[in-house]
Amino acid sequence: MTAIALLNAETDPHIVADTLLSVDGEDPREVKKIWLPALGDVQSQWGEGGDRWHISRLARKTFVLPNNSGVLAFAGSCTPAIHFLDNLSEAFRNKYQYDECARVDKELIDRVLKHSPRAGEFWLLGVLIDASGHRTPYTHNSVKRIDTQFFGVCYAAGSGAELVGQLIEREDHRLQGVKTASGAAHWRTTEYLAESISCEMLYRESDYLNGLAVNSPISVGCGGFYEWYKVLPQGIKPMKSR
Repeated sequence: MTAIALLNAETDPHIVADTLLSVDGEDPREVKKIWLPALGDVQSQWGEGGDRWHISRLARKTFVLPNNSGVLAFAGSCTPAIHFLDNLSEAFRNKYQYDECARVDKELIDRVLKHSPRAGEFWLLGVLIDASGHRTPYTHNSVKRIDTQFFGVCYAAGSGAELVGQLIEREDHRLQGVKTASGAAHWRTTEYLAESISCEMLYRESDYLNGLAVNSPISVGCGGFYEWYKVLPQGIKPMKSR
């Protein structure tokens, strides 16, 4: 359960990811509370009957790849995703022993995924950078694709994919209706969109009906906090805190 997005994947790529980690089943902790930045202390356990799930903790779901190879973000079931990342790290270390300039590339990721028995339980979105600085989008599993006028090709994945997709489409449609004095549509950078998604999702999290109303962040299992990164030809640029 997660919300991740790859914005303007082919021209000005940015990665956006939430930090909420959830686990199926009842919360085994005695005090079933957890602190979320936008809400403070809230109940950690949600769902009813056999569909119970709980918020385990907050953690980063983005991983900057070594040697300026790019960045990957995961969504879906946490355990197989972490096992995949461990195996990817081991595969890279083996490669690095023979070539200190080695990078994480599509071939390496695909090979590790092929030997991951639970690869169908998680999604990946990312950007890979080759030695010449060329950036290539990377997706794993059936992710949501959003074609926009102002932000190019975007992707979203995880339980919050529909929410994030709606925000991308809304902002793109809004800009299509904004005209300057010359009649040209007003341009906004992809960074603006990344910040807008983060702010809007945090705003929705602060609603008192979060988790109780349909399509609120907790009800679809995403949230906590959002981070985003600009992917430059020379590597990853973390965005400044707002």
